Amino acid sequence: METHLRSSIFGFGILRFGILLLASYGIFYFSYKYYVPIRADFYRYYPMYQRPLDFTAASAPFVYRQVSAILTHALYLTGIFYPKEISFADPEIDQRMFFAALLTNYLGLVGAATLAGRIVELRTGSFAYSLLAGLLCLVSFHSQTAVITGITDGISWLFVAGLYVLYLKRARWAFAILLALSIFQREVIPLVFGLIAFFALLAGQGERRNNVFVLACSAACVAAYLLLRAAIIGAPGYEWQLSVRAILENLTSPDAVSLRAVIFQGFLSQNVIFIAAAIHVALWLRTRIVPREFLVLVITFVAITAIGLADGIGVNVGRIAGMLSPIFAALAATGLFQLEKLFSARAEARQFVEN
Repeated sequence: METHLRSSIFGFGILRFGILLLASYGIFYFSYKYYVPIRADFYRYYPMYQRPLDFTAASAPFVYRQVSAILTHALYLTGIFYPKEISFADPEIDQRMFFAALLTNYLGLVGAATLAGRIVELRTGSFAYSLLAGLLCLVSFHSQTAVITGITDGISWLFVAGLYVLYLKRARWAFAILLALSIFQREVIPLVFGLIAFFALLAGQGERRNNVFVLACSAACVAAYLLLRAAIIGAPGYEWQLSVRAILENLTSPDAVSLRAVIFQGFLSQNVIFIAAAIHVALWLRTRIVPREFLVLVITFVAITAIGLADGIGVNVGRIAGMLSPIFAALAATGLFQLEKLFSARAEARQFVEN
């Protein structure tokens, strides 16, 4: 019975991945055909794609993000390539490697959308609403502006979605292993889950023991990253990000132009959060039940944005905080499922009274 259930879950996951892939591969084609990478972003990672695990290939913090580099290099070695004339042309960049970088991030995006659907499936048992979560993830503002750009966001979204599934299932040791690996994908991921667990404890959301475990694992991973960067590997670059004085200066002396840009690129770009917010407000108006999980994630988003501004990443806070998009997509679809159930129950009650 258990084996049959697991095979069914796996089968639905493969089906969901396939449908989402077919629904979105045009987005990948558009990015490959027309996207021209920013020199400050893609060019930093390109040497890492050529020489993964070479910690001299780039400066810190970029060189620590090795998971994307390994996966991109592995995909490049498979020889998969679409020989198409594209808008981006640079004699310094191998078009095959550019294709591999975009494809890696695109597959990570589809994987994250599939896992967003799995979150909904855990909550509702509905395959249709799980697809809706995946589609919301795919149409996120950041899908083309940040994810299918050949850097690290696609795989980072996949990590976030996978970790949240494990968090909900209380698969603690699998969660701890994946979180430790995330240090070498995007160093902010352990911080994100530490904040989720911390705010969940304050709000009384979820199992206390599980939240304490996640918070402890996150703290250990953040400490491990700082140790790697400061003493063990010690790759040079952006040392001011670890300076308490620089962080305080960024917080106390914000630039007005930067703040305007943050509002437009950091806040208004969060379309999936707005959708989830509208649905949860509608739910609250119907039930008067405070959506604690949604509030925990909103506060986490605000905290990540504040930390990003303190660390001097400016308008990139929108892209960094946007890693929560798969989770917000799942919450939006779950909330819509609950709304539909409420409307159905109300219609049945009315029909019963009329009869």
